[in-house]
Amino acid sequence: NAILWNEWSTVLMAASDSARAAGDTTGAEAFMQDARAKLDHSLALDQQFEQTYLILAQLARSQGQTDEARRNYELAMKWNPDSTDAWGGLADMLVSQGNYTDVETITLAFLQKQPDFLPGLRTLARNVYFPQNRLTEALATQQRVVQLAANDPNLWDDLRVLAILQAQSGQVEL
Repeated sequence: NAILWNEWSTVLMAASDSARAAGDTTGAEAFMQDARAKLDHSLALDQQFEQTYLILAQLARSQGQTDEARRNYELAMKWNPDSTDAWGGLADMLVSQGNYTDVETITLAFLQKQPDFLPGLRTLARNVYFPQNRLTEALATQQRVVQLAANDPNLWDDLRVLAILQAQSGQVEL
């Protein structure tokens, strides 16, 4: 089944990393080609399997093929609109490119379905609004994060970010 082909491809991708680390670029490329072939076979078995698209996106990113990675993340989200892994991979890639507009668009769309999704809210506050100096939106979003994160193990970091945003906006509360 597709799961086994996907697992096999991830083993081959790891072997490629090991070969590359050992200086064997020819072997590394052969492992990657074999991994891609396994993923193609997985798609032939099930074209709607989100996991295959996630792995294809990782493979594309590792090879610097950002357009291909984006296409595969979007396909993963098409087949599983609630996929936090697909959202996270795509958002991370877009943030690293400084593509705030698209990060905001996909995150707001995801939050329409899951309004209390902390990683999405954190991304908006920290990686979209703050870098663009949209402090009012960053502060409001981060305050919502803190409200929702009462039992989250990262609450301390959320409070730290909130304090930074308050200081940046001149709203320091003592």
